[in-house]
Amino acid sequence: MAAKQAEFARWFSSLTATLNVDTSITKYQNTVTVTGEITEIMIGIPEYDSATDVLFTYIGGVFFIEGDEYTASGAGNAAKITLVKNLRGVNTVTFVVLKNVIGQSVLAAGTTYTSVDGLITNSISGLVTNEEE
Repeated sequence: MAAKQAEFARWFSSLTATLNVDTSITKYQNTVTVTGEITEIMIGIPEYDSATDVLFTYIGGVFFIEGDEYTASGAGNAAKITLVKNLRGVNTVTFVVLKNVIGQSVLAAGTTYTSVDGLITNSISGLVTNEEE
């Protein structure tokens, strides 16, 4: 196992040195006013995906904690939060989404990348496998 970890460390070091990472964080924000007694609120940010993006939710200016006070689900126009407790009255809800965007120049030119047993490998540093030594 130690030999595999060492090989992975060498491979990962080579990969990170080879990659030209063109990445940035993009911020999206939407504010809605809700009335009545509700538990579900549409996020209203078409670029949002609950599986990959970071969501910050503020209700009446107070930060709500995902997993404790609400859950987020869906993507795009179908994305919503479901509150643990009903919201009553007139409230302003602000959603802030952070999305990691990786550009087109991520892979280094002239390098071949392959997936083997779920591991990403490249032709420069050799093949990493899950076989026992």
